[in-house]
Amino acid sequence: MLEDDYDDRYFTSEVMKGLDIAVPIRFLSNTDLLFATLEESNPLLIVIDYNLHPETGLEVLQKIRRHPTYQHIPVVILGDTKNPDFVTKCYQCGANTYATKPTTIDATKNKIELFFKYWLEVAETLSPLDENENAENQ
Repeated sequence: MLEDDYDDRYFTSEVMKGLDIAVPIRFLSNTDLLFATLEESNPLLIVIDYNLHPETGLEVLQKIRRHPTYQHIPVVILGDTKNPDFVTKCYQCGANTYATKPTTIDATKNKIELFFKYWLEVAETLSPLDENENAENQ
C-alpha cells in the first residue's frame, strides 16, 4: 500500500487487526520504495492513495502500467472524490478498481472488510506461487 499519511497507514493496520484480516501488508511512503519493493517481490495487489506527494497516485499508476514486469499486478486507487470524470480517468489509466475513502470509522471498517473479502475470496489474481507453476507448466 503506497500511502504517505502515517495516520491512514496506522488506522488501516489497526482496522485489519480488529477484523482479524491476516494478510501481510507492506506500507510504503514513496514511489522509490514501491519500485524497490516490486523488484524484490511480486505482490498480489497494489493499493495507491491518490493524494501522494510529489507525484499523484495516478502518475504512479501510469509508471506501473508502462513497466512490462508489473503490468499484470492489480492496482487499486484510493481517492476522496466520486466525480465520474475522475473515476473514468483512473480506469483509463489502468486502475483495476477505484475506491473512495470513507469519512467515518464504521464506514472505514466496513469498506476495508469488503475490500479484502473481494480481493481474497472473489477476485482471481496471480500469486507468486501461481506464476511459478505457470512457468513450469509451459
